[in-house]
Amino acid sequence: MNGQNCLIALSMWGFRKKPVSRADAAMAVMPDAIAFAAEKWLFFSERLVFKAEVPLADRIASFMVPAEQGIENKFPALRNAPGGLVVMIIAMGIVESGVHSRNEVEEALGVQLPER
Repeated sequence: MNGQNCLIALSMWGFRKKPVSRADAAMAVMPDAIAFAAEKWLFFSERLVFKAEVPLADRIASFMVPAEQGIENKFPALRNAPGGLVVMIIAMGIVESGVHSRNEVEEALGVQLPER
């Protein structure tokens, strides 16, 4: 049996490779997307200095639009992801950057982040 006939026979019996779902594709790039968000938060924090009285929530809000666009451009699997997923990736990246604690970010956003 040649290679093509073998593939046909395997697919007839249900042994073909299943396509990767959109959710699986998004999950596969999440660690890299979080690291990307951490790197960009460090850059953002160093370049755009806010007055001390500006709440962290406002700083994060200023970062969200460019961060979301950057993530969607760099990680095509996240282009059509629900907005909440991208916000979570950005928040986890901010925590990973070490600039703010997990507790500070959760409090600023009013959410609890999942464990990594």
